[in-house]
Amino acid sequence: MDLNKLIKDAHENAIEKGFYECPECDMAVVGYKCERCNNTGIDPNKNIPELLMLVITEISEAVEALRCEKHIFENDFYKNVDVFEFIKNDDKQIQSLLFEINIKDTFEDEIADVFIRLADLCGYLGIEIDENEYAGGVDCAKNKVEALFDIVEMIVGLKKVIRSIPVKTRPIMFLDIFNQINFFCERNKIDIEKHIEEKMQYNKTRPKKHGKEF
Repeated sequence: MDLNKLIKDAHENAIEKGFYECPECDMAVVGYKCERCNNTGIDPNKNIPELLMLVITEISEAVEALRCEKHIFENDFYKNVDVFEFIKNDDKQIQSLLFEINIKDTFEDEIADVFIRLADLCGYLGIEIDENEYAGGVDCAKNKVEALFDIVEMIVGLKKVIRSIPVKTRPIMFLDIFNQINFFCERNKIDIEKHIEEKMQYNKTRPKKHGKEF
């Protein structure tokens, strides 16, 4: 997986969908000068704990999907069908509908959201990943929920990391978490790259801020 491409694409999509909209900027007023964003329209002072909570929220949604047994391959229909090929359609509205029916809100889909949210945060912080750096991994033999809890603990720890350590040492902390999730996906046979690709395409069809407040 090309993490830096994912970071770039996820952050660009988030900006396009209004997640980084400057709350003080009024670009419609002629001659208006926004001191917060310097008339870029992009908020340079996002609330970091809020962005971290959005990553954690996706993990919580994954756990809830697990509790409700919402899996992409739960239905016998998919045993001999490539669901990613099944949902493809030249009509993007139909493709989005097929995604919503067959993939959206499943455990695997929510894990993809964790990756996308974390990549978006990296984009906001200007982090580039050197995938040749060493990073550890969770004990993926653990119960799924316990392994996800370990990842949550690492994400919570990022708040202190972002505020206290030099910028140049941040990428390894994020790479460690990306690797944790990757190992988890490998252990649980989740084709995370395909799930991320499909979710990113689906997200492009969604309304501003995906219809939410933030």
